[in-house]
Amino acid sequence: MKFRGYDKVKKVLYNSIGYLDYSNKTCQLAFIDENENCYAEVKRNFNDVILLRSTGKYDYFGTEIFEGYIVSDDEVLYVVEWDKEDAMFALNTSVVSLNFSHIDSNFLEVVGNIYEDQHLLKENENDHN
Repeated sequence: MKFRGYDKVKKVLYNSIGYLDYSNKTCQLAFIDENENCYAEVKRNFNDVILLRSTGKYDYFGTEIFEGYIVSDDEVLYVVEWDKEDAMFALNTSVVSLNFSHIDSNFLEVVGNIYEDQHLLKENENDHN
């Protein structure tokens, strides 16, 4: 399973997890470029990190979709979330929750994430009121 990590200290989403050390409850967050070069890394306690799991799906442009991402189908913005009760990824709005496994992700576009792009959700909410 692939992860990304949101650093609650720096308020930055890293695109790679170097390691998870369960005995010391720490992990390494890193930025990896398209050539597999690591150009920034930081070690954090688990309490200072939010892990985002890959859904295993990709959007229209080939961007991998992770938990916590904001995706659009050109009409609606959805938040990708893990539904613990049904043990599945869901696309959620304030009104509806859709089983992501039943959605063709080729019709979606990643437009942001809930940690760095909250304004998108607020703007979307204002547009529909």
